[in-house]
Amino acid sequence: MSTLLLTLVEENLLESVSLCQHKDERHDDVNGQDGENVEDRVENCITTVRERIKETSEYKKALKEELAIQAEEAKKMKRLLKRKKAESMGLLEIEKRQKQRVEEMRETQKKDVENMNLKERIRAKVWKELSKLEMTCLDMASVLRGMGITVRDGTSHEVRVAYKKVLLKFHPDRASRSDIR
Repeated sequence: MSTLLLTLVEENLLESVSLCQHKDERHDDVNGQDGENVEDRVENCITTVRERIKETSEYKKALKEELAIQAEEAKKMKRLLKRKKAESMGLLEIEKRQKQRVEEMRETQKKDVENMNLKERIRAKVWKELSKLEMTCLDMASVLRGMGITVRDGTSHEVRVAYKKVLLKFHPDRASRSDIR
């Protein structure tokens, strides 16, 4: 409860309790009782005082203020919980995207490894075929003709141009299976 409300209640209670005790003392003097029911009467007196305090406009005003404060705090808590939930959902979304990226990277790495293995196999086949051609052919022009590259006269300039075409055709990064066959 608010401090204004508590102060108001305490002041009225103390005032009422002292009044009730004073009345009870006079009542005991008149009736000659030794205080058997004094506690009950004080409690009843306090209860009635509380009821009277609750009926005052100051109490009602303080109660409304207290309820307004509690409602505002409840709204703040709802906003805070909503923000925390949004943050956690955002973090979950980020984690999900990170996992997807990791999976994509792993798949890319697997494909790269497969491509490297394929290139190595192609290089091995090309090397094998070139070795066979070198064994059977006497000069560079005949090696190039064996690869399917036409060399007219076999002059050194024509051989160099044809050799460059062969290098581009059978380069491991550009070669395909159809080029090897």
